[in-house]
Amino acid sequence: ANSYVVTSSSVSPNSNNTAATVYYNVNTPGAIVAGQSSVQITFTDNTGKQVQANVPATNVLNVVTEDLSQDQISNIQQLHLSGNAALTANQFNSFTKITGAGDLVLTTAGTLNLSSSEIDPSASIYQISATDLGGSTLIGDNQPGQILTASTLGNDMLVAGNGAGDTLEAGGGIDTLKGGVGGDFFLLQGDLGAGSQLLGSGSNNTLESNTSQYIDLTGVTISDIQTLSARVKLTIAQLTEFSTINAPFQIIDTASNIENNMALLIKNANLLNSIDSTDAPVILNISQFSVARSIDFNFTIDPSSKSAPGVLIEDTAS
Repeated sequence: ANSYVVTSSSVSPNSNNTAATVYYNVNTPGAIVAGQSSVQITFTDNTGKQVQANVPATNVLNVVTEDLSQDQISNIQQLHLSGNAALTANQFNSFTKITGAGDLVLTTAGTLNLSSSEIDPSASIYQISATDLGGSTLIGDNQPGQILTASTLGNDMLVAGNGAGDTLEAGGGIDTLKGGVGGDFFLLQGDLGAGSQLLGSGSNNTLESNTSQYIDLTGVTISDIQTLSARVKLTIAQLTEFSTINAPFQIIDTASNIENNMALLIKNANLLNSIDSTDAPVILNISQFSVARSIDFNFTIDPSSKSAPGVLIEDTAS
């Protein structure tokens, strides 16, 4: 972007004329914004005389919708949002106060923490996103219904605040998603990197996806997420983490793991009832067996097939 210098748009002295707020507006990438340490103001003193004075300045950058990551910003204390802003981690940390309403996009690796002291309590930040593949941490605050979105392939961490109904959107890297007080949504775009973690907290958490494809979760840690509403591939131990099933699923596991966890699944009456009520299509992909196993799922593995790499059984839950 072509660089251009932004001058102040207005100056507002405080009530006793001992300091002033200087405002800057940007609307095109490439801005060079340098705040002032002091500013000259004119006021009428107690005798009715016009007085000019240099007073300390607080500099405010007003943003409607702007990619600040392409701007050169210095000595600006406050960012005021009236829309969306993309910015670097260093730029976010340079502000001592962020006010207004809108969305924030973090364009470099680093941390964007809405619970930090920079965020004014009256501010409303609806969504924060990461785009850099170097790995970012996004932390929400207590506003309900916030959306935190990971980058496409970076190894990111998303931490919901204590507002109910937050959405954590995973990318395709090794992501860690941590829920808040409960009632959160964990949204999958596709397969996650092995070692990813989906960690709910409290109750009424839901795992969802925006694809009809089966998403492989066999290398993912899952805890405290009660409802499965995404088409996923998972182990039988992972399946038992859920209490409500609202979508088809595939179990990919060894015969011994299925046998060892079947008793736990059978004891989980709520889960079995949930599976049965949806009559969800179930695919069992059983591998690594060497002997016949007759297990409590109405099928038997034929010992004559012991040299085969696996058995695929596809049917409805009931």
